[in-house]
Amino acid sequence: MKKHVYLFLCVFLFTCTHLFSQSPFSFIVISDTHLGREGSEEKNRKTLRYLLNQPSKPEAIFVVGDLTNNGYQQEYDLFKKVFTEELPTNFPKYYCQGNHDRYNDKGSENTRFQNTLGQDLNQYVEVNDYPFILISMENSSYDKCYTDPSRKFLLEKLEYAAKKYPKKPIFVFFHMPVVNTVYGSYEIGGKDSWGTSGLKDICEQYPQIIAFSGHSHYPIGDERSIHQDKFTSVNDGSIAYSEIETGKTEGIHPEGFNDVTEGMIVSIDNNKVNIHRYNTAQGVEIKTPWEIKAPHDGSAFTYKDRKDNKAPKFAKGIKPTFYNITKNGCRLLWKQASDNDIVHHYKILLTKRGDENSSPTVMTIFSGFFLNAEMPQSKGWDLKDLDADSTYDVLVLAVDSFGNESEPIIGSFTTL
Repeated sequence: MKKHVYLFLCVFLFTCTHLFSQSPFSFIVISDTHLGREGSEEKNRKTLRYLLNQPSKPEAIFVVGDLTNNGYQQEYDLFKKVFTEELPTNFPKYYCQGNHDRYNDKGSENTRFQNTLGQDLNQYVEVNDYPFILISMENSSYDKCYTDPSRKFLLEKLEYAAKKYPKKPIFVFFHMPVVNTVYGSYEIGGKDSWGTSGLKDICEQYPQIIAFSGHSHYPIGDERSIHQDKFTSVNDGSIAYSEIETGKTEGIHPEGFNDVTEGMIVSIDNNKVNIHRYNTAQGVEIKTPWEIKAPHDGSAFTYKDRKDNKAPKFAKGIKPTFYNITKNGCRLLWKQASDNDIVHHYKILLTKRGDENSSPTVMTIFSGFFLNAEMPQSKGWDLKDLDADSTYDVLVLAVDSFGNESEPIIGSFTTL
């Protein structure tokens, strides 16, 4: 009798396991491939080879806009050639249009995108019993990039997916992020938002959404690249090159920006979603994966209203040093500070002695965090247009992604 009960329990547990669980499943997410831009073909081929060979063995790929640099036919042909040659035969591939793809392809029907790649502008697909929605930009305007037909498509497919898969995430892909969500979608210093409100009201109705977007090229090593409030938003970086916010002295393309290529692998195991970030140029994973837990109803959001009150710190005894001093300038160097996450940038305050009543000159220099494993141990900056035979005091402060500032390191020098 006991033996029969034991066998019954084993069969029951085996059946339940297979009925209510799914085998792990993973897929690739990339964007801003910019085929046609110098160097992009090599970067894309290297990225695809690297991501395909990860232990998770991805089973599909989603490319979230700006497939081409200018929307020319020869660029679409090159995109198709690269992705056909690098991906296995019959590997599921799904694409949506970005603003660059619309630059020289203005048609509303039978676009180069559709004719060359054989996909609809807006798509609903199911892969391994998970729902995926792709929405293409209808033009390159921020205000009109997602118009009524696309909005209607998205709303209808979200309603359908939410009813069919009430306990699962719904993966949504559109090139331009929803405004005021992820890093790059909102203004920083009163300038430069890459976001749009075109799909905001629809997405906010569905906490199941995990929305992937590109467009800004902002680096995904910054923790602001994931955002949760009414739904989950993810900035997926860029294959072609990195960019960063305006308002800093160094500009939006700091040293090394063109050497950064980034992509993601999303892994699902029993409705738990892990997002792995990679710098594919270096072949390194960026930090630890983001984890999006079930249930996907908003109650388990862990990336909501995050606060970081820990400021960066310089090692004890560190001071700025000065080299190549001339009549009108010098080279300033300092060793990088440390942080519980990343040092995002540095503030340099330069004051001429004897001129203390005037405001200091302020310069802001990126730390190079987006270079990941190749981030330099020291930073430098050229101080220029100074007065001869004058003494200057210099303060350097480290600032993290959430605006926390370190105690300054202080030094001085005298021009010739």
